[in-house]
Amino acid sequence: MGILDSLKNLCCCSKKATDENNYSALSLDEKASKFIDAVGGKANIENIEFCITRLRLTLNDRSLVNKGELTKLGSKGNVKVGDKGLQIIIGSKAEEIANLMQSKI
Repeated sequence: MGILDSLKNLCCCSKKATDENNYSALSLDEKASKFIDAVGGKANIENIEFCITRLRLTLNDRSLVNKGELTKLGSKGNVKVGDKGLQIIIGSKAEEIANLMQSKI
């Protein structure tokens, strides 16, 4: 009975990981669109900049940010700057994603 329960848990954990990893299969263009949605949509974005590993955003309303969605998209964390600023740590693809986001808003 213990082995069977362990196998059931393994299957459930595996399914959850697969659901979350679906985001890693997205193209950068699709990720850019999902990042826009995760920060509250086009109307919530005032400005998009980047550095080597971060998206640097100025938002109208930071309370619209979906942190869980950012994590699913690969964010390693985020930093609030002032009243409207948000830096999303995403790694070496920050420039490409920022440029794609800019082209969509």
